Amino acid sequence: MNLLLINPPKEKEVSYAILKDYNVKARSNQPPLGLMYLYSYLFDKFNVTIVDMNAKEENIQDIKKHLNRYKPDMVGITCVISKWESVIELSSIIKEHDKDIQVVVGGVNPSLYTYETLQCANIDYAVRGFGQIPLFTLCENFEKGVIQDNIKNCFTRNNYKINIPGTFSFEDIDKYPLPDRKVLPIEDYNLPYFPENPSTSMVSSFGCPYVCHFCQCRTFKPLLIRKAKNVVDEMEEIQKLGIRSIMFQDELFTMSDARIVEICSLMIERKINLHWSVRARANPLEPSSLDLMKKAGCFNIHMGIESGNPRILKKMDKRVTVEQIKESIKRINEAGILSSASFMLGYPTETEEEIMETINFAANAGLSNCQFYITMPATGTLLYEEWKANTGYDGDISSKFTLNPKDIKIGDMIASNLFTKEQMNEFLNTGYAKTKNLYKVKGRDV
Repeated sequence: MNLLLINPPKEKEVSYAILKDYNVKARSNQPPLGLMYLYSYLFDKFNVTIVDMNAKEENIQDIKKHLNRYKPDMVGITCVISKWESVIELSSIIKEHDKDIQVVVGGVNPSLYTYETLQCANIDYAVRGFGQIPLFTLCENFEKGVIQDNIKNCFTRNNYKINIPGTFSFEDIDKYPLPDRKVLPIEDYNLPYFPENPSTSMVSSFGCPYVCHFCQCRTFKPLLIRKAKNVVDEMEEIQKLGIRSIMFQDELFTMSDARIVEICSLMIERKINLHWSVRARANPLEPSSLDLMKKAGCFNIHMGIESGNPRILKKMDKRVTVEQIKESIKRINEAGILSSASFMLGYPTETEEEIMETINFAANAGLSNCQFYITMPATGTLLYEEWKANTGYDGDISSKFTLNPKDIKIGDMIASNLFTKEQMNEFLNTGYAKTKNLYKVKGRDV
């Protein structure tokens, strides 16, 4: 059978928490890691093709040429909530092209909102969680002509008739083959702020042990950490392909100094010569760990600092102080590693003075790059519950959006109870104008 895996285009993507043109001007493409994992698991049994419409800057209508070229029996589409409207339209075009093509969607949003996803008449299956085994079984049964209503973590309108909440959980990814990075052109993936390209992404862990009030990750379990050897094995394979840089997508690469030492020592021993960037908390790391990271090729540590105001940090339950943040930036810079950070503006009860305190902190902290976001209350978080109490909103807005995207303006949803979306956009503009960043603001590069 022919299976076509699609990474949806940017067209119709909902921009929330950022300025409307941020995705065009500042966001860089990363390879669809989940689809590449699926390909590795499926390709030796089925005829599988991946099309990254996002990286190719294609429009939704371009799906027609891929349908004509690859003649799929089944199309799998990866889905995040911001691209849900794109997925709906892609599904419609696929069914108009051939009603017998089976449409499968997977990703975090179909996992959490399985019933809502399946109310789209042109979607046949919703896969929950990691899709390797469900999709393999679905394809295998399809070839046999077997009814598809009893596959674990693969749902249809026949076996998911009641609107009950979905779930998303992590799996040990090392039990599956490594993602096949040869299946897509490596030159399609470049990051302008990396020392060398082409680049790719990978993960060394899933989840985060912290419980920040605004973060959905706190509800995704269990926390899984890959073996250091497997992480470095994957890096060695990446290096052999001619890829020069890696962005680690872990929520928290720097979980412990011991883990940093283990991974970096093995990188050095195995002569891995790659540039890599990680995400970290703003808690200070040991200088010896930072020196080892630098020696192993780490050129940037991106921290979720979120605020420069003590009251807001405490309200977020960040469990870090402004003084610790300053010390963390100082240590990273002294190790010769770039320090970058993201900041959330407009937390509930956050005043203009406190927002400007964060912006001024970002501008003067010695960071190499800053990103600013409007605080958005993600469903399933303690922040969302606070937002509901402040606004009187009833229910799950992500569920309602998935059911009726044209009726819900999810991009206008903000956490602040003191400012409008327009006012928050002005704060974003101010933040970007005052700091070093890759974003063009008001006609000039800053």
